[in-house]
Amino acid sequence: VTSAALEALTPRELDLVLAHERSHLRSRHDIALIFAQVLRRAFAPIRVFRTAQEQIATLVEMQADDAARDPHCLARALVTLGCGAPQPGLAAGDVAAVARVKRLTAPTDPWSPRKGMAVFVGTLALLGVPMLLALTPMIQMVLTGCETILA
Repeated sequence: VTSAALEALTPRELDLVLAHERSHLRSRHDIALIFAQVLRRAFAPIRVFRTAQEQIATLVEMQADDAARDPHCLARALVTLGCGAPQPGLAAGDVAAVARVKRLTAPTDPWSPRKGMAVFVGTLALLGVPMLLALTPMIQMVLTGCETILA
């Protein structure tokens, strides 16, 4: 935590920001972000992977926002941190911060389990199918007995 953040945030806001960061650690968001970045680089000419990486980054931030017990207070903290962010690349100061603040201050509308499962399956297909296609030659070599080439 920077000294500037300690000065700018109230103790309650700081607790919520730290809960947000702990949620990133517990949920292992680093893995999702790295996986999305690998797919973006592997399939650079295909725009959907760039968009997917950007959206995944926004969604992991929103998921971590859900750790806040007081969403309005976390929204105030985001605005406070975003106003002082020196670079737009910082999570609290990026363009998605506006969407995050709107989401935090909007009335809650929980997803149904069916909608959650549809999003899960869609995300799995979006990320899993390209990886399977990339691994197909190796799988084919193993299945046809050419595994000695890899050694």
